[in-house]
Order: sequence, then C-alpha cells, then structure tokens
Amino acid sequence: MYFPETLSGVALISITVLGLVLLGSIPLVLFYRNKLVAPTVSLVFLFSWAFFNSYHHFEEARATGATPISLSTDSLFGMFWFVPLAIVLLLGAVEYVVRSRFDRSPLGAFLN
Repeated sequence: MYFPETLSGVALISITVLGLVLLGSIPLVLFYRNKLVAPTVSLVFLFSWAFFNSYHHFEEARATGATPISLSTDSLFGMFWFVPLAIVLLLGAVEYVVRSRFDRSPLGAFLN
C-alpha cells in the first residue's frame, strides 16, 4: 500500500496528479489550437462511462452488504490515467488526419 508519508507514496500521488492535469488539459489545448472535437467528446464519454459503471458497482455492493474493494472503472482516471489519455490522443490524431485529408469540417464555420 502507498501512503503519502513514504517517498513512494508521494511519487505515486505526484505522478497521478500530473497525469490528471495532462488528461484534462490536452483535449482543451487540442480544441483551442486545432479545433479538434473528438478528444474532448471522447474524454467526456469515458468519464461518464466510468462514473456510471462505478456507481452501479458501489450500489450493487451496498445492496448486498459487501464492501466494494475491487478495482473499478473509475481507476482509469486515477492510477491508470495514461489509458484514457492514449485513447484521447489516438482519436485526436484520427480526427486531425481526416480533417487535413478532406479539407475542412462542416462545422468549421461554426467553430471559428
């Protein structure tokens, strides 16, 4: 177990916080600079999916009287922040390639 009092705990918490800041800021930067919508939409979708899955997992555990101690989907936004970041970056790259290959998006006039 990692505790904030130990050096490894401080490192884990620092890396997790840095990852969450990157996970939140990269889609916003991609939208602001390149008008890419897919990274932000995919991050909102992944967050909503993880939230509802975790909610149902905890409610099911509460209804049965168990303690929910297993790894749930909201761990994607904690310890495994690099997984949604990779998905967001991949979808952003796909959108960038498609937009650059097929000129401008139909939403170009709306987003500018």
